[in-house]
Amino acid sequence: MTVSYETLNHEASFHDDHWSIRIKEGKYSDVVYQYDTIEVGEETEDGNARLKFNYIVVENPNELELDNNEFIAIMGDILVEFIEEYVGNLDEQNGTGGAEAPTE
Repeated sequence: MTVSYETLNHEASFHDDHWSIRIKEGKYSDVVYQYDTIEVGEETEDGNARLKFNYIVVENPNELELDNNEFIAIMGDILVEFIEEYVGNLDEQNGTGGAEAPTE
């Protein structure tokens, strides 16, 4: 389960056309960041794809150390949630309900 977060247009964002994400709870509360590059890597042994991403810290008001596995895992969980929501919305638009690929 991901931490509570919100997407926003932050005035200090590096990418004007990307949302910023503000974490709303826990140790990293109020940290704002953006995903920079995202890559879907090779499939792992358990059949899942490996996500690789770079990020840009937009705001770190408590000056926390963010270059660690804990924070990277939180960002990864949020990214997976975004992807699952996006795919779910595509399935709804195509009427597949996630059960099959759309036919043309």
